[in-house]
Amino acid sequence: IKLFAPFWQKDSLSEHLTLSKLTKYHELPISHKIADGEIEGWQYIIIEAVEGTPLNKVREQLDFADIERIVSACGEVMAMLHSVDIEGLNEIAINWHEFVENQIQNCIHNAIESGLDDIWIQSLYESAKNSSKLFEMNFKPVLLNADITDEHVLVRKINGKWSLSGLIDFGDAMLGHHLYEF
Repeated sequence: IKLFAPFWQKDSLSEHLTLSKLTKYHELPISHKIADGEIEGWQYIIIEAVEGTPLNKVREQLDFADIERIVSACGEVMAMLHSVDIEGLNEIAINWHEFVENQIQNCIHNAIESGLDDIWIQSLYESAKNSSKLFEMNFKPVLLNADITDEHVLVRKINGKWSLSGLIDFGDAMLGHHLYEF
């Protein structure tokens, strides 16, 4: 059971809409929704458990072949998400160009706050601005998880090899450019 405090309404909406849409995609290694509702202003979703351990808990145990296998599997899951029909997900659509610009500004701000040298900051800014694909005006939006991190990528060891077992948390899901996940 996943509970959403009243101040997490956006995450609740994203998770609800996305998992409702993905319920019929049984091949996706995600927490499929069973039910949802609200109790005293708190949204909840009942989901199937996904076996596995968060990647960040076992990272030191992985060798290069494990990492390559997990990254490849994550790419396959992203491709499946990007191919989902987005009809009915317009509530998680965003102003893409404004979003990308804000992401760049936040990145630069964090670099400045961390004390990074001005030359590196300028280089970072120029590199981000030159990511022209993310600024395309006419692109077909796709479903993005938008939070594929080592906390949300679940893995398990089978026959001595670590592999992807699931992807959890769609609270930040949105529609956007397919390259954003990378």
